Amino acid sequence: MKKYIKDQSGFTTVTAIGVMIFLGIVIAGLLPMAMNEVSLSVKNRDLLEARYVAEAGCKRAIAEFFQNTQDWSWIDNPKSAASPINWRNYIDSADKKYHTSIELNGAKVVPSSPAGAGTYTITTTGVAGSATKVVSVSVTVPSGGGGGSADPKSPFHYTLFSGSDLRLNGGGVVNNADIVGMDSIDVNGKLDGGRKQITGKDAAGLNPLPPFSDLTSLRDPSRPVTNYPFGYEPTSDVNNKTLVVNGDFIVPKNVNFSGTTVFATGNIIFESDGSGNNLNNCFFVAQGDITAKGGPNFGTSLIVAYGNLTVKGSSDLNGGAIIVGGDATFSGRGNFNYNANLIDKFIGPGGTIKVNSWK
Repeated sequence: MKKYIKDQSGFTTVTAIGVMIFLGIVIAGLLPMAMNEVSLSVKNRDLLEARYVAEAGCKRAIAEFFQNTQDWSWIDNPKSAASPINWRNYIDSADKKYHTSIELNGAKVVPSSPAGAGTYTITTTGVAGSATKVVSVSVTVPSGGGGGSADPKSPFHYTLFSGSDLRLNGGGVVNNADIVGMDSIDVNGKLDGGRKQITGKDAAGLNPLPPFSDLTSLRDPSRPVTNYPFGYEPTSDVNNKTLVVNGDFIVPKNVNFSGTTVFATGNIIFESDGSGNNLNNCFFVAQGDITAKGGPNFGTSLIVAYGNLTVKGSSDLNGGAIIVGGDATFSGRGNFNYNANLIDKFIGPGGTIKVNSWK
């Protein structure tokens, strides 16, 4: 029996070597597959980033159409020997870049400033790593460019605009432009300023708010963009930034904003009790509601709510406009001043641009 066991030692060694050889063959076979998966993962990442870069170029062109003074020096210029293809870095990234061309009636052009009426095709080639993506979008531009203060059918032509009922429960002062309540206007108290109150049949021909996606394309390319996927509440002042918030944006007391754009897919909530927020040269857009628990100072800003707007207490708008898709209710006295130049900066002066299709 002992002799038999001794005789097995050689067999065990051979078996172990065989297993090692088998595992080596398996690993050698799996290694190229694993390397291929890693390569595919990197390629897919680059393809996704390249599309984002291409879309950013198209959105930059769309935003330019909305401006009163338009800068087209960054796009491809077919008449220029030096820059027929004008590559631009994407947010100062060396490995991500794009170039954008614009066609009108089938010919590549550099639009005038402001761009003339017509349907333009914007095409951007985006590069990220080793991947390249091409994105095109068709845009119809009315005469005069953009979509705001100069168009009497646009919501942005008015100091206060409500797509439903406008309630000014404390009266107030309205200067420089009229007010609109598509269904009704209810004023409790004296309303100074001598501006018209447009409602009912007189408001029937006015345009509704453009789609939320149209406004979110209006991003100043000089301002860095920060995305917040789960809502956001800043804890300190925010200056010269664009904040894209998926969810609610909370505006705490005593936090100030200058040169700030906010696009929130949820609600915007002002926590101020009247002691504090200063908005200077700001553009706040909520796909949901905007509520203010106290008396906010909207400063110089364009405030847009696709849902309802509710302000408890008095409120001040030193220059800009407040545009609401649903009901707009101001519980206290308001001081509202329209500023066409600020509206034009964010929206543009003419009719409403239509984004037709993305490819």
